[in-house]
Order: sequence, then structure tokens, then C-alpha cells
Amino acid sequence: MLVGLKLILGGQTKGDNILATTHVLYPTISKYHSAIRHPQIAFKNLDPILVAGKPVEKAANSQGFKDLWSAAGGFACVFKYETFHPKKLWAVRCFLQSTSSVATHYSKVSSRLPNIPCSSYFVECSFLAQGIRVDGNLYPTVKMEWAEGKDLRTFIRDNLNNKNKLDLLAQAWVKLSKDLADNGIAHGDLQHGNITVDDSNGVNLKLIDYDSLYFSVDGNGIIDEIKGLDGYQHKLRKKLQNQCIQIDFFPQLVIYLSIVAIAEKPQLWNQYNLNNTERLLFSVPDFQNPDQAQVFQVLSQLSPNIARLADELKKICKLTDFSKIPSLDTVLTPPVTKWDPSQVKKPSLNTVLTPLFTKWDPSQVKKPAVSPAQNPPTKQSNPGGGKTTSQPKTLIQKINTSQTSLTQQTQKGSYPILVKTIAVVSTVIATTLGGFCYYQYQQINQVKQQIEKIRLDKKILPPKGNKPSLSVELQNMMNVVKGKESFLYQDIEQLVSRIESQKSDFEKDINNWKSRVDKLEGENGSLQEKSDQLQSKVNEYEKYTYVNFCNKTSSKTISAGFAYWDGKGLRSRGWWNIEPGKCMEVSLDQNYRGNLYIHGDYNRGESSWGSGDTSFCVDIVGPFAIENSDKVSCSGGNLRQVTMSELAVSPGTNNWNFNDKDSTGKG
Repeated sequence: MLVGLKLILGGQTKGDNILATTHVLYPTISKYHSAIRHPQIAFKNLDPILVAGKPVEKAANSQGFKDLWSAAGGFACVFKYETFHPKKLWAVRCFLQSTSSVATHYSKVSSRLPNIPCSSYFVECSFLAQGIRVDGNLYPTVKMEWAEGKDLRTFIRDNLNNKNKLDLLAQAWVKLSKDLADNGIAHGDLQHGNITVDDSNGVNLKLIDYDSLYFSVDGNGIIDEIKGLDGYQHKLRKKLQNQCIQIDFFPQLVIYLSIVAIAEKPQLWNQYNLNNTERLLFSVPDFQNPDQAQVFQVLSQLSPNIARLADELKKICKLTDFSKIPSLDTVLTPPVTKWDPSQVKKPSLNTVLTPLFTKWDPSQVKKPAVSPAQNPPTKQSNPGGGKTTSQPKTLIQKINTSQTSLTQQTQKGSYPILVKTIAVVSTVIATTLGGFCYYQYQQINQVKQQIEKIRLDKKILPPKGNKPSLSVELQNMMNVVKGKESFLYQDIEQLVSRIESQKSDFEKDINNWKSRVDKLEGENGSLQEKSDQLQSKVNEYEKYTYVNFCNKTSSKTISAGFAYWDGKGLRSRGWWNIEPGKCMEVSLDQNYRGNLYIHGDYNRGESSWGSGDTSFCVDIVGPFAIENSDKVSCSGGNLRQVTMSELAVSPGTNNWNFNDKDSTGKG
């Protein structure tokens, strides 16, 4: 058959044994709805499992109409479908648009997924080139195992106040992202609708919708046609020519950062009105101008880890090379700078000890008398040949001299091992003690400066008399801070007074907002009910009209035909052969409401079913479809006029019985 353009993937023309390579003109969603309601026709001779099943229906609406459970995206619509052998739920994906490579792609996907190490993230999947019959034409389908659980956004919404559950979700997401990257796989369209979460036993994730699934073993020669949902994709994705492993890295970070941020601050959900969006925290303008985006400013005020990740995402948004986008695992594990001892300059003993004595004034110290025998002078050489003078060594010189002597003697091996060890340990202790003393000296000075600053700021008079010790001065300050006359106490009193005075105003505002929210929720419920009613009417108008012919005779095989008004005249069609005791449902291939004119025939006119004054033209030999059959010349050859009976029909299934005793079909 021919449907618009030459069909691929199950719309072959007669004598055509290969699939065409052009794009397909697919049915509309409403046509898929109508076809799948009748699986015995839609899947006959196509899928032995689906033909014996049925589509899952939603609960009846206020008017009692049950719509099918379905969801639609840009490339396909999905029906929830139940089978009984085996007893299982499936997702039947029907294409709304695709490319010529879809058959090759899904054949590859269905054969590879069961054999990869991370197959637990995917569902059973099979591609059927001739999967469903719509209006007599065949179209491809993908039959996938139904993934239990909630979609990612719904799961986050339902667990806003369960930080532990969201933390487990974030951990599961990190593991999934790393496993995919380690196995060279990219989903290509990561977003909340393509991720299901099942928390019946821990937190388990499944990915669905494999239209853009990528395997790195295929190289970078596959065209990147499906660009993903905007609120999850880097701005460079639209310009990307071919698929690569990096296509998942940006949305993986966006999803992870959204989860951990909402877990820490659930108020973000309502702040960004996520109930009414098709994204998580971030939008396209946020990615295009991250420096001006409010969401990045908000995240920078959260915990250090989230602030760091938000800053990393800002940097990635500004990249001009798509291949430079890092994986989620790389972003979460920033490079660590290792300590290299060889690069550290060790201070000498002089450097450490000298600051301790910078304040020392020898003129203020009374020197004890020392006899020459007790303290022999140090001899200094005189290059000019004059007399040598003896000068006492300073403390630093003594330490240096001792250190040098000790080191030299240790190197020469003149002391036993124990003495050498004691010498080295003593040197280390002296160095450490000197540094510690200097540090404490600096700390005391800082404390004194802070006390003096507080005293000046608060105009606290210094104590009279001798200057107290540091500990006494600190205690006095603490007493002032604790007392009711303290500036701290007064500030707290003023703050409490201010809060009390504004408390009633806050309560009024809260009550006003609550009232407005309740009103809006009521209006939203009313609007939703009206929307459901309108959708029900739309569904009713979009349904096809069917007539269910039943042969109630005891032994006659009846050939049925009918005619209906098409706006210009009567259009007649036939024949459908119905065996005794059997029924056959026939579609008018349109939404038709009005009179249907029916004729039944047994053994080419031996017995007929039909009455009334009007008639229409039929071909008594074979199948026919005749326009203006009430007006055309119907004589000669195989054509003849037949009588007919009326049946008022409307969209849906209408019943007509052929009986032995009553030829009107109404008995």
C-alpha cells in the first residue's frame, strides 16, 4: 500500500521486498488510539503476544468514559499494554516521526542491551518493523518491558521532605552515570521523563526511550539527530553534528546538582514552580547567561559542596568545545595537589629563634660578675698582626657553636649512637619550642589588640591603678558581656522587642497567603475538571466508527456490505464474509455519525438482508468501493442495485445482527 510517501518499516508496496530509505508519514496519536483499542485487528499476524492482550485503561472520568493510558513525546507515543501469556505489562511505542536508520538502530539496541555489564539500567526491548496495523497499513513499533516506578521529577516531588531518600537517589544517579561512562554508553536524551525510580527495595533506576542510545564502539560517525530536552542540555548540543560519549555528561551534572540542592533546601521546588515545568532546577536562559542567572546565586549560598558544583556548572556552561565537557565522576572528584616535601624550604635554627629575642634589650639586664676561669674569653684573630681581643659570645652564637660542634662530632662518629640520637632530638625540640613560643607571643598580642578595640568601640573605661594581668582583664570583659548593662544584652533585648512587634504582622501575611493558595488550589481543581471534560469530548469526537456484523443464522455464510453518506452521495463498500455464529468488526475509517445503510447477501442473491425504498450499487462478484453508488449507472457486467436497511451509528462500536427470521438486522 502507499501512504503519502513510500513507507518504510512495515508499509511496503506490492512487490517491494526492501524497506525504503525515506522518512515515514506516520499516523496521528488519535489514529493510534483508535487502532490499539482493537488489538485483534491492530496486531493480527504481527505479534502473537500483543494480539491476545489489551491496552490498559485509566479510571473512568466524570462522564463514565475510560481513556487509554498513554503518553506522547516529540518522536513517539507510548501505550501501557497488558498481556496474559506471559502475564506482563509492556510499553508499546508507536512512532510519530523517525528517520530511515531507526530499523538498524533498534536492531542493534535490542541485540546489545542484554549483554552489557550495566544491563540492569535498561528494560527488555524488541523492535518490530511491521508492528501495528492502522487504517490497513503497517507501521513499526518498539515493544518494551514496562518499567515500574515513578518518573524522576515525580519521585523528587513526593520525597521533598525526605532528605535521606533524596540522598540515596543522588548516590544511585552517580553510580548509574559512572557505569554508563565506564562501559562506553550514552543515553542521548537524559531527562526526568526518561528515568524511572523504584524505591520498593532501595532506590533503583531504569532508563527508557532508546531512540538516541549511543555505543562508543560505533565511533563518532553517527548523526546526532535527537537533541534532548532543552532544560537539560548544553547550548552547544544543538550544533553537535555526530554523537559522542560526552552527550550525557552535561545532563548528568544538571540532574545530580538539582537532586542534592533540593534535598538540602526543599523550598527550591516551589520557588522555581517545578510542579508546572518540564525540567528540574535549571532553564535554558540559566545555561545561556549563567553569570546573571538567579539560580546560581541561590545555590552559591548553600553548603560548600553544592556551591562548588554550581560554580563548576557555570564554567562548563561557558565552554566552547563540546568535547571538553567533563564527566560527572570527574566533577565530583576534583584533582588533589599532593604535598611535595622537597619543595618546602626548611627554616634554619637561627630563623626560628631570632624573633624570640628581637625584644630583648641587653642594657636592661644586670650582668653577673664572672671570673676569667669560669668564662674564658673568645680569642679573635687579627689579620693586621695586632693584639687579639676577647668578647663574650651571645646566646645565639653559643647555640650555633654548640649545634655546629655537635653536628661535626656526630658526623665523625666520635660519639656512640645513643649520644647522636639525643643530640638530634634535642635540636628538633629546641626548634619546635622556639616556633611555639613565637606563635604564643603573637596570639597574646592579637587578643590584647581585640580587647582594646572593643573597649574603644563601647567606651569602656580602663581599670584604675596598676594594669591587670591578661586573665583578669579577660574575666572583667566577660562579666561586662554577661551583665544586663552589656551592649550584647541590650542588642538582644531590642531584637526580641522588634520580633514581637512584627509577629502579628507576619501571622496576618501568612494567613492571607494561605487563603490565596487555598483559593488558587480550588480554581486549579475546577479547571482540571473542565479540562478533563473537554478532553473527554475531544476523545469522543476523535474515535472511529465501527460496525460489528454478527451472523446469527444457523447455516448461512453471509456477505455484508454497507453504504454511508460522504457529503456528495452514498459511498458503498463490501464484501465481508461472516460465517454462521461469528462476528466481524468493520471500521468506517473515520469519525462518522449518522445513518449507515446495510445489505447482506447469501449465495449471490439466493437470500438477502435489506429492506426499504432506497438502494445502492454493489459488485456481485468481488470486493467493491463505489462513490455515488445511489446515482451511478448500475447495470450490466457485475454491478447491480441492492436494497438496504438503515442503522443509526455514532463513533465507537455499533452492532448489527443478521438473523434467520428477521432480515432487518434488528431482531
